[in-house]
Parts: sequence; C-alpha cells; structure tokens
Amino acid sequence: MVTIIVVLIFGTTFLKRRPGSVDSFGDSFSFMGIMYLDVFFMGIIFYSSAIPNMANQRDAYYREKASRMYASAPYALTFGIAEVPYLLAYTLLHCGILWGLIDFYPQNGDGFLFYTCYFFLFISLLTYMAQILAA
Repeated sequence: MVTIIVVLIFGTTFLKRRPGSVDSFGDSFSFMGIMYLDVFFMGIIFYSSAIPNMANQRDAYYREKASRMYASAPYALTFGIAEVPYLLAYTLLHCGILWGLIDFYPQNGDGFLFYTCYFFLFISLLTYMAQILAA
C-alpha cells in the first residue's frame, strides 16, 4: 500500500503534460530528479521497514542457535532468498505505475528496463544492508 501511495504522489507531480519525449533542458533535469528522488525515497522506506522485522527475528535465532539447531549461513541465506519475490513484485508494481503516469521516454522499452533494474538493485541493497545491520 505504501508503494502505491508513494508512486501516486510522485506520479501525479509529474503527470504526462504532453505525449512524447522531453521538450527542454529543464524537463530533462526534472525527470532525472524525480527518478533519483523516487528511488532514494523508496530505498529509505525499505531500509527502515526491514530493521524492525529482522530485529524481531533475532530472539528466535539466538534461542535456536544456543540449542545448536540453526547455523548462521543458511539462516542468512533464507532471509535473503525470501526477500527476492517481494522485492521483485514491489519493483514491477512501482515502476510500472510510475512509468505509465510520468511517461519518461516512450520510444522504446530500454529505459523502463534499466530503470526497473536499477530500482530493484537499489532497494535490494538497502533491504539487505538493513538486515545485516539488525543481525
């Protein structure tokens, strides 16, 4: 829900004013700014939401590790693998709605692919960094 609210706020700020590409130098800076702001803002949201979740799991981990039921590497690997489908779903939902509202560069699909890949890698980085920090 937070992803949809944020994308609607950012998307309606730069709603399609005209079909086609960017008309001026100022428009290109505006679009680059909204791309940077969007990725950074969502990264901070993912970062701040991963810390409490991981902190809640630490108690169970230390209890099970003391009884020699858990090892550190598989436990960390499962947390990393479990996040991938959620991050991918959030990325496709967020970038699809934002790209449709703002219409950054409609000529080909390369821009959407690169933006989606960058968005996914950045929020993955901040999510995993938050998990490591909490662990």
